[in-house]
Amino acid sequence: TGVKGNLARILAAVDRGFFPPPPRVPNRRSLVGVEDVARACELVVRNPRSNGRTYILTDGRDYSTREIYELVARAFGKTPSRWALPVNALHAAALTGDALGKLTSRAMPFNTERLEKLLGSASYSSARVRRELNFEPSSTLRSALPAMVAAYQAAQHSALAGRRG
Repeated sequence: TGVKGNLARILAAVDRGFFPPPPRVPNRRSLVGVEDVARACELVVRNPRSNGRTYILTDGRDYSTREIYELVARAFGKTPSRWALPVNALHAAALTGDALGKLTSRAMPFNTERLEKLLGSASYSSARVRRELNFEPSSTLRSALPAMVAAYQAAQHSALAGRRG
């Protein structure tokens, strides 16, 4: 689908109804669209000032996990739940996953590492690339989600047709 990592997992889980509403915690996540990454790479290659520089790219916004969940649900045409899983329940489930993982020597689907990815922050600034290369993102998560959901649904339909055929 072109969507990778945790965002791909969130799309699949929300689509299937297996993504319980996350709590409203003040975590922050930075995201960037692949088209903006490609555009920024072109700017870097064409600008001699960028030689040896490191640039961080974002869409210019930070999102909480709850906000990402709500945006994805709406992109699928679903109404986001008003309730949320309690943080303490998530911690208990994560610790249970850790214990089961140790007992079985297998990674569990939910453990403290996954909890940190769910509720932790990964927020960055793209101020340098904006300042030095005049980079402005062309999309945000909100504007890119309809195309992501359409690509995800097309891939799901294609995979289902492939299994039948």
